Amino acid sequence: MPTTGIPPRPDVDPTPPCEEECCLEDASASPVRYFNGEVQLAVADLAAGGFGRAWGHERVYSNRLSGDHDFGNGFNWLVRQWAYLSEDAAGAISVVRGTRQAVWFDLVDADYVARYGAKHTLTHDTGAGVFKFVEWDCCATPKKKPY
Repeated sequence: MPTTGIPPRPDVDPTPPCEEECCLEDASASPVRYFNGEVQLAVADLAAGGFGRAWGHERVYSNRLSGDHDFGNGFNWLVRQWAYLSEDAAGAISVVRGTRQAVWFDLVDADYVARYGAKHTLTHDTGAGVFKFVEWDCCATPKKKPY
């Protein structure tokens, strides 16, 4: 049944995040994941380069989210470029960018520390009321890719 309000966190494996071209896939050629039977479809609707950063609209569908939600492109379709934050009951924050692309952070003293060895950073500007997430490219030499 569809939910309203804040989208649910995807049921993702707690493994360090990385880009698709870095990781070995654990799914069949017909987009079914061996591990849990998840159907995952990925579609690049629009892509353009220039100005030093790729731009586009990439959707990913999964039948294994914790709840059905319309993220703006149909139920259970997440858009990589529409990252959002989710906080659990213990205060951990995750940056969600897809069905298998979430990064978890724990607040330690006054800093957010990424879990599972991720080199990504999350800072909170309390005065402006905004978070800043910086992603590290895991494929080669680390390159900052701020969001």
